[in-house]
Amino acid sequence: MVHDKFRIDKRGRGTFDRTLEKNRNIDTICALSVANPNYSPKMIFDFFHNELGLKQFDFLMPDAHHNDLPPLPIEDYAKFYISLFKESIKEENKGVRIRFIRNLIQSFFMKDSLIYGQGGYTKNLIHPITISSSGDLAPVDDLRNSNPKFMDTNKNINNTSLTSFLREDIFKTLEYFFKELPSTCQGCCWSNICKGGNIIHRYSKKNLFSNESVYCAALKDIYGEIAAQLIKDGYPFDKMEKVLAFH
Repeated sequence: MVHDKFRIDKRGRGTFDRTLEKNRNIDTICALSVANPNYSPKMIFDFFHNELGLKQFDFLMPDAHHNDLPPLPIEDYAKFYISLFKESIKEENKGVRIRFIRNLIQSFFMKDSLIYGQGGYTKNLIHPITISSSGDLAPVDDLRNSNPKFMDTNKNINNTSLTSFLREDIFKTLEYFFKELPSTCQGCCWSNICKGGNIIHRYSKKNLFSNESVYCAALKDIYGEIAAQLIKDGYPFDKMEKVLAFH
């Protein structure tokens, strides 16, 4: 099974059955998965929704960046998410919320992002922090996959307050790049929607976060699919022109 291939315990055993049994009697549960185009998105969607009865789940793009590229061709990720989008809007699947998809749709209505690091800077931005078992403090754990040095703050719950910690330079750096659209994105019609993509996927050793997402081509295809569906469903074309950054 897909789960048992990637989620194993210390003895190398799959954890699917135990995970399912442990959570079977929970009334409200959400599932979080990593997008893997090697497997059918419809199969996974059907399992989450029809077999487990879930109405809220999400699929994360792998934590890739310009110095550590995604494991599969970019176009495969576009096909994966477009397939999920098409499944989610079918009449029998109304009420299902895939956070990544919902977040992209919200961006067409100029609403704040539901996902940290994606969709640019907002006045309501709250930085997630990582607290280790020893009390060490660090920014959002996703940054570890770009540059581990971002996690070395030398701050601990015993030597700083939360207010002081959030004044650390790393948070100022992140906020700067949230606000600054990468130069490679200027002129793109999707720039108001995308804001350069998830900041983790924008990292490079040379330019830090001043790059477009490594998933740029896939995102454009996904945006195009969503925009076409919104127009089909009655979203005013003149409003779409205003939302998109036509030059």
